[in-house]
Amino acid sequence: MTESIKNAVQFPPFLLPLSYFMYLFTLPYVQPDMIKEVFEKRTEEARIKAAEFEKKYNLFSYLRVSFTLICLISIVVFANYRESYGIVATVIAFPIGFGLLVRKHNQLKFLRNQFRFISDINKEELLRLDLNMSSFPSGEKYKDEHHNYESDLDIFGHHSLFQLLNRTSTVTGEEKLAQWLLHLPSDKQEIINRQDAIEELAPQIEWRQEFQALGRHFQRPEKDIQIMYNWLEGEDEKSFRMSSLFIWVLAGFNLLSVASYFAFSISGYLIMIPLGISMYFISRVFKEIEHLSKLTESTSSALKTYSKLLDKVENSSFQHSYLQNIQKSLHDEELSARHEVSILGKIVDRIQGRANLMFALVNIAFLYDLTTLNQLDAWKEKNGQRIRLWFESLAELEALQSISGFHFSNPEFALPEIAEENYILSSEALAHPLIPAKSRVANNFSLQGKGMVSLITGSNMSGKSTFLRTVGINCVLAYLGAPVCAKSLTLSQFDIYTSMRTTDKLEESVSSFYAELQRIKGLIEKIDGQEKPVLFMLDEILKGTNSADRHKGAESLIYQLNDSTSMGFVSTHDVELGKLEKEINKVKNFSFNSYLEHDDLIFDYKISEGVCKSFNASILMKKMGIKI
Repeated sequence: MTESIKNAVQFPPFLLPLSYFMYLFTLPYVQPDMIKEVFEKRTEEARIKAAEFEKKYNLFSYLRVSFTLICLISIVVFANYRESYGIVATVIAFPIGFGLLVRKHNQLKFLRNQFRFISDINKEELLRLDLNMSSFPSGEKYKDEHHNYESDLDIFGHHSLFQLLNRTSTVTGEEKLAQWLLHLPSDKQEIINRQDAIEELAPQIEWRQEFQALGRHFQRPEKDIQIMYNWLEGEDEKSFRMSSLFIWVLAGFNLLSVASYFAFSISGYLIMIPLGISMYFISRVFKEIEHLSKLTESTSSALKTYSKLLDKVENSSFQHSYLQNIQKSLHDEELSARHEVSILGKIVDRIQGRANLMFALVNIAFLYDLTTLNQLDAWKEKNGQRIRLWFESLAELEALQSISGFHFSNPEFALPEIAEENYILSSEALAHPLIPAKSRVANNFSLQGKGMVSLITGSNMSGKSTFLRTVGINCVLAYLGAPVCAKSLTLSQFDIYTSMRTTDKLEESVSSFYAELQRIKGLIEKIDGQEKPVLFMLDEILKGTNSADRHKGAESLIYQLNDSTSMGFVSTHDVELGKLEKEINKVKNFSFNSYLEHDDLIFDYKISEGVCKSFNASILMKKMGIKI
């Protein structure tokens, strides 16, 4: 456990060895204000560290310039005094010294940026606590209007569950989290494994935020990652290849001829023979290596980032088998993903460094282009089909640490219980996670039994739709392996299906009523097409037609749902449907009500048993100036 969490939970020193286990028990009792203090403290600590490394970074910028000027002045001075040895020594010392300065400079830049990112991450956590998420990626590109529940439950978009959960840094990590939200696991053990992994990672705030910050060193569009995959997994058109033995022999002749020129003053024309042969062979691969240089322009930074992420995972110690299996997929006795990606990064760096004049001279002498292509071919043959799997494993860990961060930030949320039996939904203090804590209203609710329908009536703005979305979004969190916004939730395994925000589509000549019928048709087909129970949520059922047809259609659908492998909710203004509770033992009435107080309309947003007895449409219309 990190120092921040120790301070937040306030463990006595003698209990620190047991702090991780105690944290799991004390987590529900940690106050949100204490979590806020942790993030505020870490924001400031990281900002101070970043400022320290910024000063050192600037110092080495001056040192690089100063060293370059000193070397240039030294060469001029040695040239004036005809000191050839001094010139040679300076020429040799300059690239070595400058290289060391650049290396140190880059290390300081990395550390400065790392702490800047950690500071930013904690600022974002503070914004999430206030549900101020307008600046966060919305995940709009993952929206799917034909999905079973996505558009109705605010999974993606402005003020969405994705924004609340997402703490990924890489494109692959973001895609993994999005796919988890769209395709919930059907295996109970997988859900439990995620819960256990999340509980292990939640208190490790320093590890999680360092891992998250490492991914931010490379921020490129999705297409760049796909280009890298296509390049590494595909077959290249090889223009020319030479055996490594022949390359070393020719490089040896080049080195020998140059040494002989200085040592024995042999003719310069003799030097040009082996160098000319080298240049010919290099020209054979010039177009291919130039193509690779353009293709890998953004790959170098990506590989450095992924290499650091892999190093972080490889050197971590995980307790749960789920996390250990991810770690094993990246490192075993035979192969280290970090090592292999690091090698590829060095190969790509050489390809990108060809524009350097010094490199051009070395390339001619030692045929670096040919050596690089041979090494690249060998790497691709060995690892080309593995790299996507490695990055997928990292993405899975990113998704887990995102949910873990959500768990840490919301200690009052409970991990749900996935029931063995079918058709169970039982909750205590269930509320909507996207409503601010000071405003959200929690409800106790229970529904159980195959074919059971909770018929919810209520006045306008009383909370019917919000309650359905509250149930739905918490079910998504439960199946994701995340904690839910409730004191407790016991839930059977269902497929979730909703029909709430059906609208007309002018370009497709589809009315809102027909759009709703299409959603209901989808529900019926889903129920008929599989054995797994479906949990449905139908809001303002058949609202787009006249009252007589609406009543008849809704009644018929409820009868049909009673005989199906499903369970769920139907909200309506049609109080006449409440009579079905007496006719069918699988229908139970619930309602949301409002009341007048000093001519003000008051909503308590609490669910009650029975049919709604208070309606407010005429009151609301009167307040809007309509004469009733």
